[in-house]
Amino acid sequence: MLNKIVLTLLSAITLTFSLLYAYNTVEKITVEKTNTEKVLNYYQESSHKKVVDKKSEEDYLGILHIPSINLTRGFYKQTSSLNNVNKNIYYVKESIPLEYSSSMLILAAHRGNSKVSFFNDLDKLNLGSTIYLDYKGKRYTYILSNKYDELKDGYLNIIRKKNKDSLVLITCNKSKKKYQTIYVSYRKEDII
Repeated sequence: MLNKIVLTLLSAITLTFSLLYAYNTVEKITVEKTNTEKVLNYYQESSHKKVVDKKSEEDYLGILHIPSINLTRGFYKQTSSLNNVNKNIYYVKESIPLEYSSSMLILAAHRGNSKVSFFNDLDKLNLGSTIYLDYKGKRYTYILSNKYDELKDGYLNIIRKKNKDSLVLITCNKSKKKYQTIYVSYRKEDII
């Protein structure tokens, strides 16, 4: 009798975990499909020279593309309700837009195994890796120049050359749970 109860309990637990795994997989596929559609829409609009400043809140403002880790993902305007690290790549409000000299675009995202772990493979980047940013219909090329860890304490000290245009990517540290890793890249023409 006890064996039947244990077996039934184990079966129920296994079924529950299988269903959760399947649900998470379906959610990831849905998120990826939505991203692919929005990326295609972004490039179609850019190729037709539509006015990109008048995009709706649900349209991507730009696309982050890192071929070496197979990442192509859009991000939203800072004022969009979709600009949320728990839903998408987060365009940090303290960024200095690309339209200004010495710009500093800061993007943050989760790592891990959830449907919003968009920066899961950033740790595979090497110094010198190429990162592309398509922003308002124009492509910018960046070279990864520095990466370092910083304590997650609500404050962020970005170490960068202030006279250069930079792209900063931020995510949780893979092994040190109380730290985040900051990846600093400079525009290719600023490095040469």
